[in-house]
Amino acid sequence: MEKTMMFFILLLIIMIAVFNLVSMQVMLVNEKTSDIAILRTLGATSGMIMRIFLIQGGLIGTMGIFLGAMFGIVLASHVTAVVNLLQNIFHIQFISADIYFLNYLPSKLLWSDVWHIVSVSLGLCFIATLYPAYRAAQVQPAEALRYE
Repeated sequence: MEKTMMFFILLLIIMIAVFNLVSMQVMLVNEKTSDIAILRTLGATSGMIMRIFLIQGGLIGTMGIFLGAMFGIVLASHVTAVVNLLQNIFHIQFISADIYFLNYLPSKLLWSDVWHIVSVSLGLCFIATLYPAYRAAQVQPAEALRYE
């Protein structure tokens, strides 16, 4: 039950990152409206414009997921050493043997959990790029360039 709840908590954190990706892509579409209109007047189809923003959002999300997974794997593999280092630097005791049964932080890395989190994150990332890409594809050149 604890593992399931931790998955849902992590999923909520991932959803915040996905909303950040969507808002960044929407702001980019709003800033580049005139550039999109110029591409459309030069002959780019709406499918081409949509693919540009899908690829851009996918690359940003994939790089973020890859770097986050690598950092998380390294941290989970060495969590006891990191906690001991922090305890020595700040001269505090995070986990006291007087209060807890343990005096270290146990960690077990399950590759199936890593795979589930990465795959759900990738799926949400690519779903998140659909709306901004669709908005970019719907830009009408005449309307976008009217006041330029």
